[in-house]
Amino acid sequence: MSLPRARAVYDGNISATIYDFAAVGDELPAHSHTDADKHYTIVCRGAIKVFGPWGEETIVSGDIRRFKANLMHGFTALEANSRVVNIKY
Repeated sequence: MSLPRARAVYDGNISATIYDFAAVGDELPAHSHTDADKHYTIVCRGAIKVFGPWGEETIVSGDIRRFKANLMHGFTALEANSRVVNIKY
């Protein structure tokens, strides 16, 4: 298991981070965000397991989830070369 490759993107008022998960099992560990860093997660490629205090679910290419401030959550790649984009709001 390793961490996904992350790239930050800034364009005016929009801030995003692109996460590339090279291998099955790559994981972005559980974490939460402050009110300033809540975000939408969009799966652009592959399949990801999302986990948190509510349990876990599989999200796939085209799925979008919203993560409110102070909600613990993390991601694990279920397919190699998966990609998610987090857009802060």
